[in-house]
Amino acid sequence: MSKPDSSSRIGPVAGIIVFFIGVALLAFTFYSGIILLLYPERLAAFAELIPASDAGDGLTTLVARVVAYLIPVLLMFVLGYVASKIAAHGMQMYRVRLPAAPKGSENEEAKG
Repeated sequence: MSKPDSSSRIGPVAGIIVFFIGVALLAFTFYSGIILLLYPERLAAFAELIPASDAGDGLTTLVARVVAYLIPVLLMFVLGYVASKIAAHGMQMYRVRLPAAPKGSENEEAKG
């Protein structure tokens, strides 16, 4: 039995590292979402992103408030999506095995 060389272990090790980075990002996203749910006053900072209108129209104010709450929801969705894609890519990297060179090819090259 031959020992696997270090180049065949790079893919699985890198896959595990990337997977755990993705899991850490998912944990951060979950933590951020929980913080926003437990402390809704932090959402007021997102309301400051929307410029105040001078019109004073009720519909404009309503739309601005909805958008102010929609921004963090969409941000959490994007963060979770990207983190899950990173974790899935790490799993794919772990599963892929590099093709081994045929055993007979080394002997034929030495003869020729």
